[in-house]
Amino acid sequence: MPSSPVAAEYGVPVVLVTGVGRTCEGAKGYAPRARSGTVEENVSRYVAVCRASGRTAEVVREAARGVVGHAARREPVQAGPFDVRRPAGGVSVAQAGERQVSSTTSNMFEAIRCPQAVTTVVAAAVEEAYG
Repeated sequence: MPSSPVAAEYGVPVVLVTGVGRTCEGAKGYAPRARSGTVEENVSRYVAVCRASGRTAEVVREAARGVVGHAARREPVQAGPFDVRRPAGGVSVAQAGERQVSSTTSNMFEAIRCPQAVTTVVAAAVEEAYG
């Protein structure tokens, strides 16, 4: 997929990603042509070592050079339906497993309307990776 599913639905390309190193690495999966700039290093799920603000600005400026020309709107991409699984106890639609429920949405915007459930799913999915 050329960009994140939400951005793609609105025809917005992902051309620049900055943040924790794992964020920049993860972006390669949904925005392989985007430039990136790591401005902090992950220590654990809740802790990162941030660079000084002057160095951070330098990294972002360098990563941003040349991407403006790639930021033109694109044709919206409707990639749905999306099957969203949430921990039991969240918004229940259909039983999907022993400890999961799922709902199907027609677009990604609807799929992320329940931030607490999505955050819980993402946190559980990356718990071991982030410590």
